[in-house]
Amino acid sequence: MPLSPGFNAIAKCKLTKPALRDTALLCRRWTPEDALGSSVVDGVSSPATLLSDAKQRAFEASGGGRKERKRHVYSMIKKEIYSECYETLTSWGSLPRMLETLGGLALAANWTPKSKL
Repeated sequence: MPLSPGFNAIAKCKLTKPALRDTALLCRRWTPEDALGSSVVDGVSSPATLLSDAKQRAFEASGGGRKERKRHVYSMIKKEIYSECYETLTSWGSLPRMLETLGGLALAANWTPKSKL
């Protein structure tokens, strides 16, 4: 089964070429430690601390309570860094392509955008 355009775009933006190759072609399953060492993930948590660790990372990623203006700048920088991925995920053509890839040929053939996002 081919990768969907959205997953492919995210994988290309986030994974190194060797990690993408091993994951997609060799069906590699990553241990938490290997994934962290290969930058597939940013952190590893135990099930007991997962929620609190996720909240802490979200707080830090949001600037630790910075003002809205700074978060907007952070969002713009991420859109620039991941521009190819962002364009793929937000383009009107990506939904029909994803549906077609997943086997929704009838839906994709009849789908037309009603309004812009």
